Amino acid sequence: VDITDTPDLLSVDGTRLTEDQLMLASARAAMEALPAEQRDVMHLVCVEEMSYAETAALLGIPTGTVMSRLSRARAAVARKLGPESWE
Repeated sequence: VDITDTPDLLSVDGTRLTEDQLMLASARAAMEALPAEQRDVMHLVCVEEMSYAETAALLGIPTGTVMSRLSRARAAVARKLGPESWE
């Protein structure tokens, strides 16, 4: 294949792509290890991009509970991923 026929291949960084996939797999595993109530809140807020109020209404819990569960979930995921994940 002539590289001029596929210019988008020039911009693919295989190492970076692999690192990103590994980080995503690690983050997914860390989220799956959370207690269900923390995992549900984190999924709704961080993946589904719901607001705290929407999440609270959907789950039938106070907004403050959403905030505290999300805080604990984020801290637990950060601990599991370790400091090397922040680089």
